Amino acid sequence: MAPRIVVVGTGFASAFFIHRALRHLPPDAQVIVLEAAASKDGQLEFTAMVDNRTPEKPWYHTFQFGGSRCWTGNTPRPHPTDLRTRSLYGRALDWPFSYESFDPWLTEAEHLMGIAGVESPEYPRSQPYKFPPHMLSSFDEAAAQAYPGQVCPLPSARSSTPEAGRAPCCTASMCSRCPTKAKFEVKAHFGRVFDDPRISLQFGAIAKRVLLRGRSAAGVEYLDQEGQLRREGADVVALGANAIHNPAIVIRSGLSHDALGGYLSEQCGIDVKMELDGLETLDGGQQVSGLGTMFLDHPRRAEAAGAILEFWNAPWLGAVRSRWRSRAFMKVVYETEPHAANRVGVDAVSDRVFVEHTVADPWLRAGRRELEGWLEDMRSKLPIARTHTAEDQDPKWIEIGRSEPHIQGTARMSLEPDEGVVDANLVHHGVRNLAILGASAFPSCPAANPTLLLSALSLKAADGLFA
Repeated sequence: MAPRIVVVGTGFASAFFIHRALRHLPPDAQVIVLEAAASKDGQLEFTAMVDNRTPEKPWYHTFQFGGSRCWTGNTPRPHPTDLRTRSLYGRALDWPFSYESFDPWLTEAEHLMGIAGVESPEYPRSQPYKFPPHMLSSFDEAAAQAYPGQVCPLPSARSSTPEAGRAPCCTASMCSRCPTKAKFEVKAHFGRVFDDPRISLQFGAIAKRVLLRGRSAAGVEYLDQEGQLRREGADVVALGANAIHNPAIVIRSGLSHDALGGYLSEQCGIDVKMELDGLETLDGGQQVSGLGTMFLDHPRRAEAAGAILEFWNAPWLGAVRSRWRSRAFMKVVYETEPHAANRVGVDAVSDRVFVEHTVADPWLRAGRRELEGWLEDMRSKLPIARTHTAEDQDPKWIEIGRSEPHIQGTARMSLEPDEGVVDANLVHHGVRNLAILGASAFPSCPAANPTLLLSALSLKAADGLFA
């Protein structure tokens, strides 16, 4: 009998899973894809589908074909230490595989996205990037000289050359809605995955629960565009919604685990504006031109969270026009430690998904206290006259420090079933034909943007299930 697979969602996690699964599946396989948006151009706002019980902590997401519009194309790898934070620093949970063993899937995802980058001693790799890096700005070049081996062009899915099959990045700093289609997007550049004749794509389908037969997944129950409950039977189910809706679907299915729905997390980004002394910049090759790792694996990391630095190649809004190029902008993106009490749940009466984020991360707070020392170190080595952060009181300079829109955790991976929900191939520990894709599987919250990582995990998951 032909295998039948039901996949929830059409974002990066689902698209990369389907891409690799189709390589292994026979010609008569059936792949039913359930997408919540009503059409390829439709959108569903996150706030309409989720009750936020701690509104002081906002969550940003939009449901649409191909994934959330929060994607801007930044694709640094996780640092090798990011996968071992419990072993090295006593924080979070180690990933159930090594950085080195995961390299083949990271490399494959980078090649599929056409990522532009350069080798860095901070991020070992088995193969070079397929496309050359974007140009560093003058400020990035100065930082690279001040911190040898710890500043490089930011790897990104924004094209650096027409050889990637897309127009090169125009550096217009409009990456959320790339005007030249230089940025890799599922809808624009990977949509062929959904054109395979084995695939049936159903829009306006809101997945509610996984149908279980004993300890096996038998299909998915969903609401169609008319609000009617429907069912699709399956031999394998893969959930690729996001880190809030994936656990909600599993909870509704009657499965439980101490970690299911818990450990909801995001990185934290702090904006820093810098007045330069005798240096003009804004001459880099993309919106975020440089990546700094000098404060990620710092000596006090066990006590204080580390961070990567994003050097932005964009002018400040409101800056004096004649001095635009004498100012630089940087984002300090912190890792965080997930906490079990920060969670996703389903209301027993209304059946509505809710989120609660009640525990502030002391590791992050300690990391933020390190920031002034880090900035002082940069001022001593670089032509920086003054820095202005979110904590400054002068309203002319203030920027709101904010969380990055990268929702993670809630169905974390683990070697041992008692510590997590899914295994190293994203397969549920107890239901062996149910995969939970995406950043919901992350057992820690690295500072790196999650899209490359979750896409590579989907390739690995499909190989584990079907190879």
